[in-house]
Amino acid sequence: QVALFHPQDGGSLITGSSDGLIEIWDPQSQYQHLKLDLLYQKNEELMGHDAYDHNNTATSSEEETATTKIQITAITVSKDGSILGTGDNMGLIKVWSYKTGMCLRSILAHPQSWISCMEFNPNASAVLTASHTSCREYGLRSSKLLKEFCGHIAILTHCSYYLKTITNNYNSKSMKELFIVTASVDGTVQFWDA
Repeated sequence: QVALFHPQDGGSLITGSSDGLIEIWDPQSQYQHLKLDLLYQKNEELMGHDAYDHNNTATSSEEETATTKIQITAITVSKDGSILGTGDNMGLIKVWSYKTGMCLRSILAHPQSWISCMEFNPNASAVLTASHTSCREYGLRSSKLLKEFCGHIAILTHCSYYLKTITNNYNSKSMKELFIVTASVDGTVQFWDA
């Protein structure tokens, strides 16, 4: 089970579970009931991952996915709250419209590996994903791998974008530079140029 609070929607709680479902819980009910002002949830059309998603990938066979229980292992929300990202234990990530519950993208980011963490970049045009010792960045328009960051020797527990303001000492002008931060159970934190 993974969970996070939606940054814009009044404290709604988003959960991903071992049954492959993604649900959004209503803070008004103290998180006892689903948020029913989201029409897809009211109509019981929940977001989720299942074995069918993996049977349509080049690296999965029906036998492999039939015996594997698909579980949600990572969740992220864009800064503006409009899109939701989920990752599972077979390496698939999905990008969803928060408002409609429609799947916008499905990317096999780390075949046959569980997604340990993920995050959208500041303008939600790319997503970072991590699995085992590898962090990858995918473009959301193309669904293509943009960059891969390797250097840890144990499982990654964190990947995120860091927007740093750099001030030029000569003319006092400042600019923003985007970095990627990864952390691992190997006890290291690494910074990468985005």
